[in-house]
Amino acid sequence: MEVTGTGQASHLGRYSIVRQHCFNLATFGIEEGYFEQTAANGDKLWGTYTGYTEAVLEFAPDGRPVVIVIASPTQITGGAGRFANVQGTGTMRGVFNVVTKTGTFTFDGQMTCQASGGAVRQAGRGPAR
Repeated sequence: MEVTGTGQASHLGRYSIVRQHCFNLATFGIEEGYFEQTAANGDKLWGTYTGYTEAVLEFAPDGRPVVIVIASPTQITGGAGRFANVQGTGTMRGVFNVVTKTGTFTFDGQMTCQASGGAVRQAGRGPAR
């Protein structure tokens, strides 16, 4: 499954994101996720993630989940431009409609840059389309 979106983050600014993963319909879990976030100037962050359903907010008449809350533990494994030596961890969390394939997610985590040794906190929001 491919999910795309846009958002605004503290140290990335306006960005677009592409997330690719396997979505397990039996468990409503995310497996083998990979993401790439691109800032307006072309700088990039990328990494991996998994995910699980924290809650079901809406069910279809047949009992299948329609709207779910997803949490995705995330590893930032690299980047390009000003994020060339970045590593980090965090959690992507949001509400996703399984039927319309839309949602809104936030990311909370930390990044460190090997070159400067300084820690940078990033938070972002963006709708998945």
